[in-house]
Amino acid sequence: MKYYHDKIDLNKNMSLNIFDGTGYPSKEDAIMHNHDCLELNYVCDGSGTYYIGDQYYNINTGDLFIINNCEYHSAVNSAEGLTLKVIVFDPEIIWSANNDLDYKYLKTFFEWKCY
Repeated sequence: MKYYHDKIDLNKNMSLNIFDGTGYPSKEDAIMHNHDCLELNYVCDGSGTYYIGDQYYNINTGDLFIINNCEYHSAVNSAEGLTLKVIVFDPEIIWSANNDLDYKYLKTFFEWKCY
């Protein structure tokens, strides 16, 4: 797989963007990327494999993935296809330097364990 750092221009009014995704057709075609934004990925329909770092996860309709700005990641669709809704956003939407409660909302992006 190839790796690169993606530059995402966020909507200036809301500091977020929402994309539709389908994943790559195969692992050989997949490009692992990371970016400065935090990311939520929701599987609207279908199945596939999500690669995050050196781990992989089988994904199906209804799954939600939370991805931080450091992790390289990529989705690969299965034979039946994959439809994703991808939300990328600036953590400053949530973060306020003077509020510990805000940190609790962001903590899930940075403290997770693979099971």
